[in-house]
Amino acid sequence: MIEASHGFPICRSRVEHKLGFLKDGSCELVETPLEEKEDPGEVTEYYDGRCLTGGFSESTPAAQRACGNGADQKWYFRPDSGNYMRMENSLTGKCLTSLHGSDDGKSRVVEKPCSPGNPNQEWIPKRLGNTFELIGYFELCLGVNGQSRAEGAKILEQDCTGASNQLWSVELLRQGDYETLYQADRDREDWLPTATDSYPTAVEVDAGRPICRAANESWLGVVQGQQCVGRTYDGQPAATPIYESLYQAP
Repeated sequence: MIEASHGFPICRSRVEHKLGFLKDGSCELVETPLEEKEDPGEVTEYYDGRCLTGGFSESTPAAQRACGNGADQKWYFRPDSGNYMRMENSLTGKCLTSLHGSDDGKSRVVEKPCSPGNPNQEWIPKRLGNTFELIGYFELCLGVNGQSRAEGAKILEQDCTGASNQLWSVELLRQGDYETLYQADRDREDWLPTATDSYPTAVEVDAGRPICRAANESWLGVVQGQQCVGRTYDGQPAATPIYESLYQAP
């Protein structure tokens, strides 16, 4: 692995490819402000790409609809009791609620006012590769009714089978995913102030964003204009025009 400095391997998030360094088993991002607030995210059906969409009233079931970046398709995952989480709709502020055991259909899923500790609003995201099963308190999975691909098909609780209509893409829950940088023909800490004939190309965290580190302090960042902008290993924002870059062979 390539290191920004001894003991700090370079990493980048799998979601949005943000640069960071490994610390205590996680990828500490240098491009994300510490004060950045949590944003809601889409919950997308893996097999047809449609979004989990909330109902505007308590009698309207949740459904799958074409993703349109609407607030009714954005969800917060709020910690609840134990390993459970509540799924709060960013438009209504209400929580995804199972009607398990009710007279109007135990498999229906609607929105109701959030109530911490309410088992009908508790869900566990179970990781399966890059997707998730969303398992309720009663050990049933969120899934599209009848494996339908139709616009507006209802979302129900079902016996968990691992079928594709019960798998969801939730980028919000993958923010901690990362990958490390490897380079066979360079020393893991050997950076250069400028390109050479042997190493003419700067390594980029993503297209057009070269990796850099401060020449004297060895903190990590990304080249922005004429500066290296990033974050120190103790989490402080930093910038300097005097920096080194990591170069690779042609």
